[in-house]
Amino acid sequence: MRNFPNSTDLSDRQKAIYTADLNSAMMILGPPGTGKTVLAIHRGMRLLELNEESIGLFMYNNTLKHYTQHQTSQDRRLANTVKTVMKHIGDRFRLIGRYINWGAGYELQEFPYDAYSGRYIDFSDSDKQKLFPKYTILDEGQDYPEAFYKLVAKHWVTSRARKFEFYPTIMADENQRLEPGKNADVDTIETVLGSIANVESLYSKKVLTENYRNTLPIAELGSRFYVGINDQAELPIKKGNKPTFFFFNDYKELATRIIKYKFTFPNQTIGILFSRNASKNMVIKMNNALIRALENRGSDLASNINIQYFLSGASVVLDFTSSNTITVLTYQSSKGLEFDTVFIPDIETLDTQNNFFDDAMKMYVLLHRPREMLFLAALKNSEDSKESSPLPSFFTQKI
Repeated sequence: MRNFPNSTDLSDRQKAIYTADLNSAMMILGPPGTGKTVLAIHRGMRLLELNEESIGLFMYNNTLKHYTQHQTSQDRRLANTVKTVMKHIGDRFRLIGRYINWGAGYELQEFPYDAYSGRYIDFSDSDKQKLFPKYTILDEGQDYPEAFYKLVAKHWVTSRARKFEFYPTIMADENQRLEPGKNADVDTIETVLGSIANVESLYSKKVLTENYRNTLPIAELGSRFYVGINDQAELPIKKGNKPTFFFFNDYKELATRIIKYKFTFPNQTIGILFSRNASKNMVIKMNNALIRALENRGSDLASNINIQYFLSGASVVLDFTSSNTITVLTYQSSKGLEFDTVFIPDIETLDTQNNFFDDAMKMYVLLHRPREMLFLAALKNSEDSKESSPLPSFFTQKI
């Protein structure tokens, strides 16, 4: 999203959401590529134009936080509102001496929403009012548990009783939940936030359906992993190359292929995304292999290529503004992001025989990250594996 769209570039449906009443709660639903994060940022911009100051633009993880901060960097006031929810809540409770020490790594451990919700009753009215900004904009809302929305609901009810203003905007797609068994679906969110949903004048639900990110071949492949919740995005009309599948012998060979691709298309951002839950070692291994492959090229162009990776708990700030990047991420850290080209190198690890629901949802997320080109790769594990072949059957048949 290096070329971030202006408000005049929005579609009619997006403009209707952009111009909607700011003093109301809103749920914005939409499949990948429909512009939920774009609208979250534009909603924040519009609030600043109206001189509103109590704004929170909340992201689920640190990579999406960095990504959004880059998109809002033209306005420092807006960039400063971008935070992770868990960091924000922890800081607020720390200020009044009610912090719960739960350890580092906001994406690795269970955040104690239940405990924080229980301590909310101990707040003074003044402290309660400060828990969430007046305008709380929450991206990737489907990745939070029911306990989080119970805390939001308490704050909503208190705001009505204590006569202070609180207007949450929730962006969500329950087809993209990180952990379907733990994350809240839309029905659960609306049930918990009943005080909002039951007051029609103060609540609205909008649905986005147009995919602006992917090419048609990529979107068609991604749609095969749709798990059947809510509506899919309309298929885009943008033409492009078909996704490519190949085998590789080892990470050295894979890294060499990716670096060669980067030299051929130097202005394309590349994301290398792993689908396994436990991908930490794979991310580091891939990063190191890319660095060695780049060193072996030994040209002036090589010195301009930035290879970067992120793991939960790291203090690294990723560069999302330049076109010279190759970024290595886990599935969890790739949520909400987009790249010109994406490589998914571990599809041999997918469980296609047993309960495929979780892996199908992962692939639905990952396959919608690329704007232009998608490569699927599997580690060669037998003499029968060919250098290239058609996509495996579970990529060509609807789940």
